[in-house]
Amino acid sequence: MAEVRFSVSKWATWLPEQGAPRIDVVPPMQRRRLSPLTRSVVDVVSRVIGPTDCVPTVYVSRHGEIISSLNMLRDLASATPLSPTAFSHSVHNGVVGQLSMLRQDASEAVALAAGHDGLPSALFEAAGLLAEGAPQVLLIAADEALPVFYQATAVDDGGFALAWLLGAEGTRFSIHSADSTAASAAGTEAARTLSRLLLGMAGEARLKGERHDWLVKRSA
Repeated sequence: MAEVRFSVSKWATWLPEQGAPRIDVVPPMQRRRLSPLTRSVVDVVSRVIGPTDCVPTVYVSRHGEIISSLNMLRDLASATPLSPTAFSHSVHNGVVGQLSMLRQDASEAVALAAGHDGLPSALFEAAGLLAEGAPQVLLIAADEALPVFYQATAVDDGGFALAWLLGAEGTRFSIHSADSTAASAAGTEAARTLSRLLLGMAGEARLKGERHDWLVKRSA
């Protein structure tokens, strides 16, 4: 696959070891309605763009609002009426929709789910928006900790959220496919690896994909 180049002018990462996400930008009455996943997204986005900035957004999540979805399935199994709020949280584009309403930003927003290839897919989508003339694109990747119910078939790595502001300015990077290795990172560990890359503590980050790895490198 061809190499894709991009520039990151601002970025933020939330990881479980940082404690509860900071959502001071959200009015108190609205905070209680935010799911854990949305809270982590609000945290990183508020550190990357201003409250009145209107920017096209590409959001990607492997599992989405999996806690809300599991709770709804349990309600269905027990014939319990479904909560409209829970349903709004379970929709894959619910997070970016809530973010749009909180920020009063009617810019284009895309929600993706692409397994282990989520971040590369989001980067390709963002590159397309930039090529079409968008001066900046906000890229968001996030997942929440998996419920115990799913941990027998998937590794729970605690959850993460990251936000990158892409555009013409900033530190330049590239991404391309690479042969799979045991050293590739996924999920929360991938977020940690990318943070080290953005901090200049590493020259590249190797991400696990479905069929091959993805190599993200700092460009000259």
